[in-house]
Amino acid sequence: MLLDLPSELFSTIVRTLDLTTAQKLRACCRSLKLSITKEDLAWLQAVSYILSGDFTGCWTWAADNGHLEVIRHLLKVSPSPPNVDYLLDMSAKQNRLECAKVAVAAGALIMGRHRGDGHWNTFPLQTAADNGSVEVVKYLLEAGADVNQIVNKRNALEYACMGGRNDRKFECVKILLAAGTDYRKDGMGDTLRLAAAHGDIRLVKFLMDIGVEIKMDVIYAAGHLEDGDVLGTLLDAMGDRFGKKEKDSGEIRIVLSNACCFGRTEILKILLKWGIDPNHEERLLKLAVERGQTEAVNILLDAGADVHANNEEALMIASGQGFANIVQLLINAGADVHIQSDEALKLAAEKGHAGTVQTLLSAGADIHSGEDEALCRAARKGKLDVVKDLLQASPITSVGGENAVEVAAYAGHVEVVKVLAAAGFVGRSSRRTRRRR
Repeated sequence: MLLDLPSELFSTIVRTLDLTTAQKLRACCRSLKLSITKEDLAWLQAVSYILSGDFTGCWTWAADNGHLEVIRHLLKVSPSPPNVDYLLDMSAKQNRLECAKVAVAAGALIMGRHRGDGHWNTFPLQTAADNGSVEVVKYLLEAGADVNQIVNKRNALEYACMGGRNDRKFECVKILLAAGTDYRKDGMGDTLRLAAAHGDIRLVKFLMDIGVEIKMDVIYAAGHLEDGDVLGTLLDAMGDRFGKKEKDSGEIRIVLSNACCFGRTEILKILLKWGIDPNHEERLLKLAVERGQTEAVNILLDAGADVHANNEEALMIASGQGFANIVQLLINAGADVHIQSDEALKLAAEKGHAGTVQTLLSAGADIHSGEDEALCRAARKGKLDVVKDLLQASPITSVGGENAVEVAAYAGHVEVVKVLAAAGFVGRSSRRTRRRR
């Protein structure tokens, strides 16, 4: 049986098998699920490549999959020198220590730029650190790799800090530091920022313990996470150093704005706890209301956000957007539903937000303000449900009803006209026509 032959007879296999036979045999082994090892299938795959004359394809396949015996054989028989730098790069990515040793022994450059993520741009140590390849990181350092080498403005330590909550990358961080990485001279000063941005609380604490400085870009990175563990830890460590200057910084303004817009409530709570003014110049309440972030609105109101700011701006926005729950929160906090001649009710009616209309009416909004303008706006826009609700809520004045009929008819909203007519209202032009008759 061919598969019983030792790998040393590979050259004989190559000479005796044709391409079609090798491919059929490999397919047969797979389809029948024969008890053969991955190494057996690897040899058959290699046979298929080599018999077709594709030594480069065979080398790439072997390097990608870490088939050490095939790699060693190709180093002996390939008609042109294989790309051993590519082999080292793949070994660094996949933590294949023996393959890395073979690559270096064959002449791969430890300090040469290798292909990574589609570009010739990384050194093997950075690649290994980025992928948490602990054994390869150790080997490369022993083989002479420069622990402080910077490529793409980052050293290996920074690559190890990216990814978040990865045990193997955390181990790489400790190995690199033990090997002499100077975290104060990293490419962009990003070690702690990267750990914070990826939410790795363990690594954040570790780096702070060894003395990495907390800068505002680190706070900024932590402020964009969904949970607040990292931000809370960093601010606790800063203590009094998180003062007025830091609280008024551009980084904090952006973090606050995003927390309100995207509902990052844990981040918002932590910053408010640390003395951030809820009436910050960024108009936080307005931002939270605009995005319909009910919990963020509630948090801001509890912290003392000014519900009356900018002429009840928050109430107007919530009413126009139809956020009935937020409208209720604002009313509970003291928002004036009568401001600007009950404009909030008119906005909700015009947009067809029936639930919000009911909330405002329950809070005492004046349905008749501006000669029943809320009804007219709803009629003009064809908001049938709101028109019905307003008609049921309170007797409409004749002027308001007539105006509503006129604007609905002009806009072509037939069903609205019918409902208004059933309530006893006709347009002024229709009434004048009847009088002439």
